[in-house]
Amino acid sequence: GEADLRALAGSYREKASGMVRRVRFEDGRLKVEAFGDTYALTPLGGRRFRLDDGPADLTLEFEDGPSGRRLREGAAPRPVTLWDAVQPVAPTAAEMAAYAGRYYSEELDATYALEMKDGALALTARRLGGALAPSVRDEFTLGSMVLRFERDAQGRPAAFRLGQGRIRNLRFARREES
Repeated sequence: GEADLRALAGSYREKASGMVRRVRFEDGRLKVEAFGDTYALTPLGGRRFRLDDGPADLTLEFEDGPSGRRLREGAAPRPVTLWDAVQPVAPTAAEMAAYAGRYYSEELDATYALEMKDGALALTARRLGGALAPSVRDEFTLGSMVLRFERDAQGRPAAFRLGQGRIRNLRFARREES
């Protein structure tokens, strides 16, 4: 019933990539944010679903894992991906502002700017941009991108590692403002 579906709503994080699937209950059914879009879920029986108009053969199954609820995502012949339920963080505007600044990647020879816009932390870079969604402490997502922050000895955000698809741990160091 509806209560069972509501209980499945929440945030699920894939440990290796840091990517997050956000599942919500809306208009009497579950919807999931995935692949830069939102898909309604069609029940297949039990706690298994498929994405409406989503990638072919992709199924989501909610299960009770060793450390709580998790989401099992699979599409043959690809291996199954496990997403663990996480308690989403909700940093205040002041907490998010602490991440604001300019960050430089030697590898890309590129600078990404993080700034507060309309009460949210936003990324601005060549051909990229948008509001960052907090996932867990010191981690934000923007579409399929994941930014994992590192802190200095004083506890201030000093760098982030960018992950997206096959790219992992691309380091951007904070540039001191002059």
